[in-house]
Amino acid sequence: MTSIAMAGPGQHYPMSVPASLPSEMIAGSQIGSQMMSPTKQVNPVSLCKMGQESNQELVTKLLDVFRLFKSMQMTFKKLRFIYDKTNQMVPDPDENPEEVLVPLKGDPLVEKNTNTDAFKLASDEHGQLIEQIQLKNHEMKEVIDKIRTIIWEINTMIVMRKTN
Repeated sequence: MTSIAMAGPGQHYPMSVPASLPSEMIAGSQIGSQMMSPTKQVNPVSLCKMGQESNQELVTKLLDVFRLFKSMQMTFKKLRFIYDKTNQMVPDPDENPEEVLVPLKGDPLVEKNTNTDAFKLASDEHGQLIEQIQLKNHEMKEVIDKIRTIIWEINTMIVMRKTN
């Protein structure tokens, strides 16, 4: 325990403060902004005011936290409602395993007629689009390589200019 002299109306009273109490708590509020010196006496009214302000700040922050929890609870209730409704409308996923729902690449085509004109037309168009995309990708790669080379040369010139 450390002792701090307190200024009353015309009197000085020693006040005990726990040594474990951080000095920032004593000097951290409005009194702290006045730069307390070891010779300056602390007023008990000021200490009470600091304690009241600290408590009020703590209560305000706790109320904010509780409001946040309450809003989250409402959100969870909404999510639970949506989850329950979805489970009612959608059949049990165990009835249809993923292998049945998602066709795997390389699986034989079952019940798909590939001899129709529409399928052949779409397949040809798909092939043409893939070819166009590959050409565009190749062109973009060449442009990127040229830009990279230009940037390299510019950086080299800048370095050479700085060294001369």
